[in-house]
Amino acid sequence: MKCATQRAFFKTNLLNIRQAFEMALSGLKLDDNVVVFIDGIDVRPSDISYEDYFECIRGLVESVWTLNTGFLANIKDSPGRIRVVLLVRPDTFVRTGLHNLNTKLRDNSVF
Repeated sequence: MKCATQRAFFKTNLLNIRQAFEMALSGLKLDDNVVVFIDGIDVRPSDISYEDYFECIRGLVESVWTLNTGFLANIKDSPGRIRVVLLVRPDTFVRTGLHNLNTKLRDNSVF
């Protein structure tokens, strides 16, 4: 029972953080486009198994995709836009298993 309560508390905290983050970003009035680069995620700490590490990477890739195509794309009343870009190796990106991977790679990447 304690584990279920902790999970519910964790999910509630994540939801509160997400809502605060979205409110803050929704209120921004940008004159120019902003790109936020996230680098260094290809380096796996030695004390974390590859599978655990990759599940975190997969979740991050899916979250950034959802953030860019959902929430950030729908911010209105601002001439500038925000976009988040993950800097990852192509083999890492391919292994994530996103749908329409070739299209996403062609439209959203730089080699």
